[in-house]
Amino acid sequence: LIFGNAIKNKSLSPALKGFLASIWYFWTSALWQRFDIQRRRKVSADYIWSILYHDLPPEQTGMRKFRRLFTGKD
Repeated sequence: LIFGNAIKNKSLSPALKGFLASIWYFWTSALWQRFDIQRRRKVSADYIWSILYHDLPPEQTGMRKFRRLFTGKD
């Protein structure tokens, strides 16, 4: 969405540069850090799933509209 807004506002070059930099960071650093964290975790995935909130907060009206547009779920 941020990248789309940058294109709409005619600032394609900085948006593209930032987007490519973030992709590069993800593949070179963040992805491997995530694998390391998952490998060393001490609790089960089921426990983590049980403590997460599985719906959008009520004040997230923009995200609710986005979800309704693509899934039909309110």
